Amino acid sequence: MNEYQSISELITDVDDYIEFYNHRRFHETLAYKKPMDVYQESIKLNQKKRRLLRMFYIRNFKKLSEVFG
Repeated sequence: MNEYQSISELITDVDDYIEFYNHRRFHETLAYKKPMDVYQESIKLNQKKRRLLRMFYIRNFKKLSEVFG
């Protein structure tokens, strides 16, 4: 266990560990991917989903407005 001379040393170590854990450590439960990589992939997928939904609604707006008035 580390003994810290100041709160800032402790904060630095905690920050370093969080960075390691989320950006450099592979996680078994994430199919041996890093959490930040999984997060960034999910953002890209969500952006693609929104884009596809927007295209669908734009292309089908007339049909939808006729059905739902």
